[in-house]
Amino acid sequence: MLLAAPAHAADTAGVIVHYKAGTDAAERIDTRQDGDVSFGRQMLLPRTEVVQPDPGVSTAAAVKALEADPDVAFAEPNGVRHALATPNDELFNNEWGLENTGQVFSEPTSQTALNDADVDASAAWDQATGSSSVMVAVVDTGIDATHPDLAPNIWTNPGEIAGNGRDDDGNGLVDDVHGWDFACRDEALTGANLCTGRSSAGDNSPVDANGHGTHVAGTVGARGNDGFGVAGVNWTAGLMSVRVLGADGSGTDADVVDGEAYAGKMGARVVNLSLGANTPLDAERLAMQNAPNTLFVVAAGNSARNNDIGSDFPCNYDLPNILCVAATNRSDTLASFSNFGVQTVDLGAPGVDVASTWPTSIAVDAAHRVKPGSNQWAYESGTSMATPHVAGVAALVLSKDPQLTTAQLRQAILDGVDKVPGLDGRVATGGRLNAAGALAAGDRIASPPPPPPPPPPPVAVASVAPSVAAPAPDATAPVLRLDVARSVRLRSALSHGIVVLAHCSEGCQLTYELLFDARTARRYHVHRTIAHDTGALLSAATDKGTLRLKLPRKARKAKSLHLTLRIRAKDAAGNRVTKTVTLLLRR
Repeated sequence: MLLAAPAHAADTAGVIVHYKAGTDAAERIDTRQDGDVSFGRQMLLPRTEVVQPDPGVSTAAAVKALEADPDVAFAEPNGVRHALATPNDELFNNEWGLENTGQVFSEPTSQTALNDADVDASAAWDQATGSSSVMVAVVDTGIDATHPDLAPNIWTNPGEIAGNGRDDDGNGLVDDVHGWDFACRDEALTGANLCTGRSSAGDNSPVDANGHGTHVAGTVGARGNDGFGVAGVNWTAGLMSVRVLGADGSGTDADVVDGEAYAGKMGARVVNLSLGANTPLDAERLAMQNAPNTLFVVAAGNSARNNDIGSDFPCNYDLPNILCVAATNRSDTLASFSNFGVQTVDLGAPGVDVASTWPTSIAVDAAHRVKPGSNQWAYESGTSMATPHVAGVAALVLSKDPQLTTAQLRQAILDGVDKVPGLDGRVATGGRLNAAGALAAGDRIASPPPPPPPPPPPVAVASVAPSVAAPAPDATAPVLRLDVARSVRLRSALSHGIVVLAHCSEGCQLTYELLFDARTARRYHVHRTIAHDTGALLSAATDKGTLRLKLPRKARKAKSLHLTLRIRAKDAAGNRVTKTVTLLLRR
């Protein structure tokens, strides 16, 4: 897990400025002059740049002056972040997080392993083993693309011609064939490293000189079932290397935001963020909002604290395309170092003594070597190691059901968890990641059961009678199926409403209601019905209902609210059916 330095450490990194729409170049020059700052560099986020305070001007003073300018949407310090089917792979037995049979470990710790305290990877691999068409961006310290366990799965940009010195795909970056190195732009902040003598604008060589990113990448997608090394959650994947942290594990907020924006812009369906910060960043939130088709899987933090009352970002952004991950140990309980939070942390995943790939050029002490005498694999612990298990499962689900939306993918992972006592009341789902469960949930979402066939038409019978008996009246109620998120963030529900997909087996009238129980309604002095909507279908089809909440101020401040969703359907013959679902709104 990577954490941010305190805000005062950001002074030497300058200020991130995001201009309002319509601001031209001349107006931006005036803004910089009035704010006593100079242009540093453009960021990938539209209308956003890094500026440097003039000599004698503090970062705080520059931020205050820029925020007061009418052409500036926001300005904030550019902080510095720091590092804190069964395969035949020879080291697979060491990957307890993928398959835990209660095997005995002596290195790096002697912690007892609990049978089945794993993500059920082997059961998932019977259904899917990954796809090179599913791109996973590892926004981290880079990836050792020469590692034999990773080289076959490194993503190649189809829009670039390697080595021709041109920006073939028009994204502003030349020859970004396997990803991009943003960290080299701020080498001065992190000290001498492999970037010495290279472009101050970043370059196309996101080499890992730290090890953290390579370890994360191996969990997501080390080549599997090849008789060699370890197996990733995906045996086949498209691993994009986005280097935003230098050799010592440091990098600026601006570099991290650019890395996130790049991954979304290039079409990564999943981004692994085994890093975080103690303070929110408007630019980062905006970069994630601008990538709605990307699921950002984020580490919860390693401070053993409650994120519900503390702060850890990006986890604590109230965005629908973020999954926040805590770390579990071999006994299926919360790791001693892991952050938690029933409102802000979504699920747990294995994060203690995780065996994965490591750059051969970086030494590994003997106690953390997975294979004696080799630097190619290492044991590491942290929510950083838990997060790529979830990112890997997300990619595995997409390899089987690529049509899933980001919201559906997120829901499949949450619906598929194993509920475990050690996480009850610690994370929102009360569960630990389960790959097979996520695949099954993804299948249900992607291919809901078809509606029952319509009743056969009445058979005409010849008769000599002067009249024919009238057909029997329709007394069969319609079949109603619902698709709705069972757990929703309160802010999102207030801003966008709660969306329900209701499938009716025939033409019907639909009524949607969101209800408090009687006791809660009395507490807040409101009617039990707090939202409603209607819909009409002419034939068997799916209706989209949107419930706009009207909550009193006191209810908006609640940590969580339990509501009843009630859907009624009535067909043309007057037959009715009602379904109810319990929903949780959480802060």
